[in-house]
Amino acid sequence: MAADHSRSMRHLALRLLRRLKDAHVAQTELWERTMLRQEPWREELLHWSFDGATWQLHGSVLPASGGSRRSVTRGGWCPRSGARVPGPPRPSPLDT
Repeated sequence: MAADHSRSMRHLALRLLRRLKDAHVAQTELWERTMLRQEPWREELLHWSFDGATWQLHGSVLPASGGSRRSVTRGGWCPRSGARVPGPPRPSPLDT
């Protein structure tokens, strides 16, 4: 009986941690979107954007070599893309 209780508590803790992680990922995505909207010039930097179905190449200016400035969120969203709902990060076309 104690083992069942322990297993149940562990399962509950894992579910809680997963939900906290999901909330953090969603909050980060929304924060990154806000930052991109405050700096619209970043849209001109060459980048891959995920529109909810496919990856598309946007922009026309090569980004600086340091890579500290991003034109998309971790999930692949950019202001020009049609995707509206935050989602989990997708593999980039460069990863294949």
